[in-house]
Amino acid sequence: RRGNGKAAFVANSLNWARDGEVKLSGVPEGMHPADPALSCQWVTDVDDVPHLLVSGVAVPGLGAAVIPLAAGEPAPNPSPFRIHGDAVSTPHALVEFDPDGRILSLIDKASGREVVATGGALNTFMLGEDVPLSWDNWEIDYDQAMKMQPCMRLTHREFVADGALQLRVRCVYRIGEASTLTQDTVFHTDTPRIDFETVVDWREKRKLLKAAFDLQVLADNARHEIQYGHVERPTHQNLPGDRARFEVCAHKWTDLSENGFGVALLNDCKYGVSVRGGTVGLSLLKSSLHPDHRGDEGVHHMTYSLLPHACAFGVKAVVRPAYEVNVPL
Repeated sequence: RRGNGKAAFVANSLNWARDGEVKLSGVPEGMHPADPALSCQWVTDVDDVPHLLVSGVAVPGLGAAVIPLAAGEPAPNPSPFRIHGDAVSTPHALVEFDPDGRILSLIDKASGREVVATGGALNTFMLGEDVPLSWDNWEIDYDQAMKMQPCMRLTHREFVADGALQLRVRCVYRIGEASTLTQDTVFHTDTPRIDFETVVDWREKRKLLKAAFDLQVLADNARHEIQYGHVERPTHQNLPGDRARFEVCAHKWTDLSENGFGVALLNDCKYGVSVRGGTVGLSLLKSSLHPDHRGDEGVHHMTYSLLPHACAFGVKAVVRPAYEVNVPL
């Protein structure tokens, strides 16, 4: 992305055409697209950085599109989102939150399916003691699952954006003994994808943090992206070999699908995942003491996303959206 910051902005595409939401960074506040046919919205992200969102721009594959900008008030763009207490209606889903900020119900409008397993929740932070038998900084042992417990003490929650293109719910949590997690749950107008933009000030010792998603999807195997393709790993632990693969690698996505419906968990920088039944757990942070006694101590930025798809697994349904999370416009 590049532009002079005053009159126009240039959006560059990957090797396929893009026509969804475009995030423009570095645009002076108060500017908006000169074309009134383009929807736009200013948002401030979880790092308090302002961005101009624009929708309706067709960016050709391996090409670019120029977006002329103008100062002043843009044409009114009504919000398609509806908020009713702890319930939210979006163009793609009906969502209910619990008092801790977890998603207790997510009905996908395209399929009519409930995404959340009975009695479960989406985006539960799990914390547990992490003392591997060997290889402190790299290993996760089989008994780790027995140590994990929900650990999310909500200290603040508010809707920080409600516009034509995005709805943002910001939650601040105390995690463990001394850590803080700030997260924006982002709902979009142009896609059913739900983003969890996260900043963690991590101060724990010998602890593992995961985000768990209890999905109402019945599948014997889950797909995980690796280099040059993907692998399938069982969601059960019937055989000794299955029990040995309790945590597997996944580059940009993990997908759990039936014939005509599925849910993918996308991410931009976290590569360890567990799937047991319909519960998907994404490993976020460790805090080992060897070889560096500081472990992962410090501030971490990460984004992971939940993507229901009312069709079978495929490039259009999962692979391409995962690339778009990792290499956005």
